[in-house]
Amino acid sequence: MPSAVKQQQVKQFFDGYAKDFNSIYQEHEKSVFNRSRDRFLRASMFSRFEEAYNYFKAHNIKSLIDVGCGPGVHDVLLAKGLDMNITGVDISTSMIEVAKKNANDNNLSEKCNFKVGNFFDLNFDQNFEASLCVGVLEYIEDPSSFIKKMIDCTSKAVLFSLPVKYHWLTPQRSLRYKLRKCPLWFYTENDIHKLMKTVGVERYIIKKLNRDYLVIVEKAE
Repeated sequence: MPSAVKQQQVKQFFDGYAKDFNSIYQEHEKSVFNRSRDRFLRASMFSRFEEAYNYFKAHNIKSLIDVGCGPGVHDVLLAKGLDMNITGVDISTSMIEVAKKNANDNNLSEKCNFKVGNFFDLNFDQNFEASLCVGVLEYIEDPSSFIKKMIDCTSKAVLFSLPVKYHWLTPQRSLRYKLRKCPLWFYTENDIHKLMKTVGVERYIIKKLNRDYLVIVEKAE
């Protein structure tokens, strides 16, 4: 379980980052230069979601829990494009406020349910077909308990991302978050293998997508 101090640091960071983070995905509001820059520097953010979207489509996933849902942009796209019922959870109150607005603006409030809280501490009255957790676990020193809980509340598949340790953008990102007093951890493929061994999972897929890994755990039916 993440420490209370580090959890609070992450919460404070994302409470103040909600609107700017949401703006990353609002490409229609950007200049051609800014769109191109974000597509280059944040290519992994877009490609990891595209991989997840295609996976959910191919496997006809209809219910999802999005752990660390942020501003709910992914959830709106999934609900609209794949007719999914989604529960989004985030520790940041500001992120959830933006997520609810995004869902409401797209007439998807009935398909997208958002909750404020630490996923590890929340209880759910249903089992989800899939769990999604992108851009989240890097803020947790030991994410094994989160991964175990995602597996426990999921019937078909768990997808999560972890940042690549040896990438040319890693040093600047590490410094940027350190200056903002937000903890951050990076991974090698060997680190992921060790993590999955700790979790007790033997069958999984690792996809390297630029500066991120996407890990897919399929549960046996």
